[in-house]
Amino acid sequence: DLSQNQFGATFGGPIIKDKTFFFADYQGLRITSGQTYLSTVPSLAMRQGNFSELNRVIYDPLTGQPFPGNTIPESRWDPASKNIMQQLYPEPNTAGSVGATGQPINNCLITPNLERDDNQFDVKVDHRLTQNNRFFVRYSYQKTARNLPATLEHGDAGATFGAGNGDIKAQSVTFNDTHTFSPTLLNEFRFGWNSIKFFMTSIDYGENLASAMGIPGINVNDVTSAMTQMTFQNIRNLGANGNQPLITNQNDFQIFDSVTWIKNKHTFKLGGSVTFRSREILNADTIVGSFAFNNNMTSNCAGVAAGCTLNASTGFDVAIFLLGHTTTKNRN
Repeated sequence: DLSQNQFGATFGGPIIKDKTFFFADYQGLRITSGQTYLSTVPSLAMRQGNFSELNRVIYDPLTGQPFPGNTIPESRWDPASKNIMQQLYPEPNTAGSVGATGQPINNCLITPNLERDDNQFDVKVDHRLTQNNRFFVRYSYQKTARNLPATLEHGDAGATFGAGNGDIKAQSVTFNDTHTFSPTLLNEFRFGWNSIKFFMTSIDYGENLASAMGIPGINVNDVTSAMTQMTFQNIRNLGANGNQPLITNQNDFQIFDSVTWIKNKHTFKLGGSVTFRSREILNADTIVGSFAFNNNMTSNCAGVAAGCTLNASTGFDVAIFLLGHTTTKNRN
């Protein structure tokens, strides 16, 4: 479903007759757009530690032997993995299909809404000081608030680029003065200020989900809140996007002046401008950390230091996740 509404108004008129005038405008935009996401999530059997629907053998990395019945007993589950499986990964809600390994795939369908609100206005005042001197002042403001859902409610570790909340605020002030000293000599002076602020945050920003799931040392402050990234070979990734939060504050100040002089058939212009700019940026990469899981750690070579020939039909990433082991982990 798509709902889009755009509206606005303009208004203007004299403040002081023949001397001062004003003009104002406003424009608003509201968008609600339905998204359709199809993902592969752990099957109902996998959520119980049962991988018997696969044609892959799951090995125990502690013993080097297959788990009986291809099932990991709950007593071996890592507490944090159990919490994540039960609280953050949704249950399958559609039949999907069966992959070559026997895994149910494309078994979770969600239809969240993308929402965007825009507000923008301008105010301008023109004033005639004298017959030879006029100036105007203009203020402009724009704010955009956008919420983009991911393929999973608690994020997909960047599979949906830009997922989360995005707030953009822009402002500017302009002052322009034009003074005619004589029919052949004119001066124009301008001063301007521009400000733009980005505040882009991931899904679940402000909530210490990693800590709540039992993963310590991730959510140490507001900037590192949300869910750590979990990446897999066979199911949809989980967690916050990388490169978020993105916080940018930029301010520009500009001063400009020019003189125009007409002499006989010639016109001369002389002027200059100077710009002062300040910029502050916070854009850390993988600030909430990342844990990767693959099939190898529950394959026939699980727990074998060297000299093992990998059987490509063994092991599964969700199994090693339940056991609480990770292939790689990093944080930048």
